[in-house]
Amino acid sequence: MEVFYGDLFLVKLPETDSLRWLAALRRTLALEIPLMGLAEQARSLPLLLCTRYQGRQFRQLMNAHPELEGYLQFRTKAHYISSLWGWQQKKVPQPEPEPVDLQVFPRLAGLIAGQDSKAAQAVAQCAADPEGYFRQHRQQYLQRGVQQPGQPETLCLLALADQLAEAGLLWELDWKTEQQEFLSVVRQLADRQHPNLPLDPDWFQQQQDMADWIDLLNEKWLPFGFYLAELAMDSDSFPLLCLSLDLLAQLQKTAPNSFH
Repeated sequence: MEVFYGDLFLVKLPETDSLRWLAALRRTLALEIPLMGLAEQARSLPLLLCTRYQGRQFRQLMNAHPELEGYLQFRTKAHYISSLWGWQQKKVPQPEPEPVDLQVFPRLAGLIAGQDSKAAQAVAQCAADPEGYFRQHRQQYLQRGVQQPGQPETLCLLALADQLAEAGLLWELDWKTEQQEFLSVVRQLADRQHPNLPLDPDWFQQQQDMADWIDLLNEKWLPFGFYLAELAMDSDSFPLLCLSLDLLAQLQKTAPNSFH
């Protein structure tokens, strides 16, 4: 079967409520980029959203969401025979990953919990001596299934999560968490930052999952300048934090891939 593919671009933004509109677009296209990162990149258009996007996908998208017409553009690059594509692909050598600056982690802890907080001090200790911190906090790491020190950046990331959780600023929820527990946790996180943030149980539907609830809540909280963010970790849980948009922007500037 012959398939046309190309790139999907964002070429225009609505004149009003552009951040809310981008949040809906991010959900529709299942984009992995954080909302605030998408908004930052959208300041310069056209913005490449997806590569190797199929022409038929674009037609389906426009049929399902005609309101996107004029905002998105599909640019055909080539076509291929799908049955032959597998052996036609060439392996591209992957570059060596750049070393991680471990001091990023105490800076993140300081921004979230305060520079003089117990969390910031503990994460700074981990960044200075990851293996020593592992030995002192071995039980916490064992609870996460980490039996050996491993990569220093992993030790620091887990230390950041544990310290923020101990401070009541982060909660890890399983993706199967019931709606009532989700709302209870979010209320506690919100009250630490802004007690008047609205949280109406009628917004949420039982048949939706955690990712849907988070996206919906963030749309509701945008006018208040707050966001329910996730700490990017290699786990099945949702490590959640309630952050102001200003703080989220600082965190993403400090560590672009750590929050979404």
